[in-house]
Amino acid sequence: MRILKYYIPIRDEFKIEMLAGPVLHVDTQRGVPCIWVKTRDGDDNFIIRTFQVIGTGQFFNDENLSYIGTFQQEDGYLIWHLFEKDAK
Repeated sequence: MRILKYYIPIRDEFKIEMLAGPVLHVDTQRGVPCIWVKTRDGDDNFIIRTFQVIGTGQFFNDENLSYIGTFQQEDGYLIWHLFEKDAK
């Protein structure tokens, strides 16, 4: 097994091509939002996953969204909530 890190852009919706595996954690590292994913060593099964970043107080439709985690930026002045859009 390996744990890989991917960077999270602060956009309403974005896609990341990543190795398949469960999301373990979302947080900032030196101020940069990141997501950590557990993958199988030697696996080269890349998938494209779609995520949404939603700020506290922002209205959104949670249909087909799965909560991943919450992270902060700017010493806690910005609070973001990361959701994954379910593949259909």
